[in-house]
Amino acid sequence: MRKILLGLALLILMAGNANATVGWNKSIPATSENPQAISPDVIENNTATDLMLQNYRDGNVYVKLISTSEIDIGPGGVMLSNSGGSTRLMVANASLTAMSSTNIDTGSISPSSTYYIYAYASSTTATTFSVIYSASSTSPTGITYYQQIGKFTTDGSSNFVTSSSNVNYQVGVGTPTAISAGTIYLASVDTIVTATFYDNNHTGTTLTLYSDSSSNPSTSIAEVRSAAEGTVAPITWVVKKGLYYEFVLGGSGGTISFAYSENIGQ
Repeated sequence: MRKILLGLALLILMAGNANATVGWNKSIPATSENPQAISPDVIENNTATDLMLQNYRDGNVYVKLISTSEIDIGPGGVMLSNSGGSTRLMVANASLTAMSSTNIDTGSISPSSTYYIYAYASSTTATTFSVIYSASSTSPTGITYYQQIGKFTTDGSSNFVTSSSNVNYQVGVGTPTAISAGTIYLASVDTIVTATFYDNNHTGTTLTLYSDSSSNPSTSIAEVRSAAEGTVAPITWVVKKGLYYEFVLGGSGGTISFAYSENIGQ
């Protein structure tokens, strides 16, 4: 009977000392919770594992500029930490998160500024993360568990104009958008641009793509010229993020059959 009572007491004691949080506290294997001494090898392996995982982020957790008012954060897993690095939280989202200018940690968004994007959680029982941005490149105000995952810049009107991811750069393909010849555009991300013209009376029509860092681009990147009536001539090019571009139709008698741009990066 005494053996049975001793066993029950031991079970109660073990249950009382169980770690009830979802978060991973890396110091727990090194505490005195276990009635036996923790092997130095366990502590050493725990430290090595922590070093490898402290900045872990699933490759799907991308940062992508969608518009002047939206940046999307992809779904996937990320490791969050407190400022001292004593607690790691393994969290994951099943769907993307859309971030707007209201998701700032404190104050309001400013023009011509750089901000840093963080995944974060409020407690050690969290299983998913939220997104916030901050003017601080080290930690967001009022947040305990976080990881910086990217940054973005604003223009003179406080609009989102560029974004970048800290790690795991992922190329995606956006939705084709119709553009017009004779109109200047800014590539907010790496962008495929394509245009085709049709020469309906053989007048030496040309189609030229201009692109550079000027808001009025003058560097000729590619040009096609009609050789005979009925000529269909295309240009397809990748314009790097931050550059301006414009398709210009020269001569007479030619018409643009189609012109589109499609985002391929961040």
